[in-house]
Amino acid sequence: MQKSWGNYRLMRWTGLAVMDAACNSGPGSVLMRRRLCANTQGCDPARWFGGLERTSGQSRRRQMGCGQSFADMTNAHVRNVMVVRRGRYRPYFGEWAGSL
Repeated sequence: MQKSWGNYRLMRWTGLAVMDAACNSGPGSVLMRRRLCANTQGCDPARWFGGLERTSGQSRRRQMGCGQSFADMTNAHVRNVMVVRRGRYRPYFGEWAGSL
């Protein structure tokens, strides 16, 4: 891997997304996603966006009262925090808030 500040920022941002997913759905869920992604062609288990968010061992069945599956809830939560509402969480992200 080429060492550069841009690569470091991307790795840090991906780490924050994976950490958010682990807090939301549990570390076991993230480990299961990584195993599934590693065994899926074209999936990079080191990236959340475009990688781990596409694979999940969590239920895909919509949960009563929520309208979403557990997998969709985790994906939506990470996307909302890391992308949609990124400006709101800027104090917590620090310098990485503008990296993606």
